[in-house]
Formats: sequence, C-alpha cells, structure tokens
Amino acid sequence: MIMQRPYLIVVAAALCAALSQPALAAPIEANSGPALCGALTPADFTAAGVTGTSKPHANVLHPTAAYCVYEGSSGQTGGVEADVFYWAGINEDVVKQHEQSLIREMGGNIGAGSYKKIQMNGVDDAYLATGLQRSGPRYASIIVRKAYLILVITIPPGPNAHEQLMRLATVAVQRF
Repeated sequence: MIMQRPYLIVVAAALCAALSQPALAAPIEANSGPALCGALTPADFTAAGVTGTSKPHANVLHPTAAYCVYEGSSGQTGGVEADVFYWAGINEDVVKQHEQSLIREMGGNIGAGSYKKIQMNGVDDAYLATGLQRSGPRYASIIVRKAYLILVITIPPGPNAHEQLMRLATVAVQRF
C-alpha cells in the first residue's frame, strides 16, 4: 500500500494537468459536406492578418466538396474563400489531375502573377500566386494537396499575402 501512494499522487497530478488542457478537436472527416468548412475559422484569418471575415457560407455540391466563402461573394471577386475537396479523387492520379485542373481554373500557371510551385512542409504539393486576375480584381491564392485532400485558399492581394496564405494552409491541413 505504501508503494502505491506515490504512484497515485503522480497519476492524480497528471490527470489534473490533462484536464486543464483544452481538448483537441477531432479531425475533419472526408465526405463531410459543410463540416469541410471547419478547416478555417474567422479567428484563423484574423491571426494571419486577413481581416473582415465571418462564419463561412458553405456551398456544398457534393459531400466531398465545399466552397466556403468568409467574405464577399468569392475569392476571385475580391473576397475570402477556402475550397475543400476531400476525397478529391479515387486514386492518386485522379487527385493530381484534379489539382492541375484547379490550377488552370483559378488562373493558370503561365504569365505574370500565375501559380508557382513552392515547397511547404506537411503537404505533397503546393502552388502559390499573389497576383492572379480573371475578370475582376486581383487576388492571391494557394493550392495545396496532401494525399486525397486539396485545399484552395483565396484572399485579397497584399504585401503579406504569401506568408498569410502559407500560414492559413498550414492551419487548415492540420485539421484533417
């Protein structure tokens, strides 16, 4: 009985310490429709220096794809948006094709302001552009792929857009 007392004190102290820590959120599941928009919160954008966001409006066309608009009507029209595709394809080749299709649709990889491949820890592929423009205002965007997950985050351009997008993508990927 005497030997158990120090053990119980250690266990009790560890339990108290664990209970004082905030619980980690469960990872976002694939095929979860509107829950995919939980990849980023308005607080995440604020922490990255992107202001003016609110709870996202989720446009879900399929449980594997959510278009999450945090400000404005879309990222390509000067707003803030995160598009999440999870499961982005039935195998690795299809996911890579999906990724390349998104690059073309979002502004391409030819010419000034276009997507450039970048190195980013924790992902399989990453492309970033800070001066894209389709028919409206310029915008900055990052596309990241990790296994069967593809994220596209779009914000207004600015001198810190590169760092802001990298930070937001890192946070979002960690939630899956």
